[in-house]
Amino acid sequence: MQQSRSQLSLAPSSIAQSVSAHSTDQLASHAYWLFKKDVEHFSIESLEERGRKREVLWTGVRDSTDAANAKAIRCEDPILLCTTGADAVISGILEATSDPIPDATAWDAQFSRRHWVTPPDKLDPGCSIGYNPYWAVRVQLVATFERAISLRALSEHPAWQGADVWDVDRMLIPVSEEQWDVVIDMAADMRSAPSAHV
Repeated sequence: MQQSRSQLSLAPSSIAQSVSAHSTDQLASHAYWLFKKDVEHFSIESLEERGRKREVLWTGVRDSTDAANAKAIRCEDPILLCTTGADAVISGILEATSDPIPDATAWDAQFSRRHWVTPPDKLDPGCSIGYNPYWAVRVQLVATFERAISLRALSEHPAWQGADVWDVDRMLIPVSEEQWDVVIDMAADMRSAPSAHV
């Protein structure tokens, strides 16, 4: 398996270590993901303000397909952070620091008001402590791109054409290793070319 030339500097620590050790088995054990949030509710800056090692609980996933994906995430899986708004951009890399846990913001209003990642309007009246089909995962920020990569720029690459990321209702999306490498390489190219703009 050929590795992206920039993975060592931009990928999460667990992935970088396995690349340096040439352990394709360890790399293959990880799934790649893209998490989306509205920039008004969540941003790379909000994570940086809390410190690069500060863990946050990623909550509020309510789409049934996304909820199934959330349940499949495992600790140390690498994640692309995409914020939506006037322009949807990928601005950095997160890493899952836990396996999935039940998402209490689906039924606990007080927890939802205290929890900064998910606004209180994500309560589901059908949920309770005894029944909750939604999942959350702890994540931490491990890398920030010097320049954010717009989804419009990604749409020009064949690997990203037809991807689920273009569905505005989807917020937690699996990505292929090829799609991951495209983003990492674009981030490295932008870092080495100050005049470039994406």
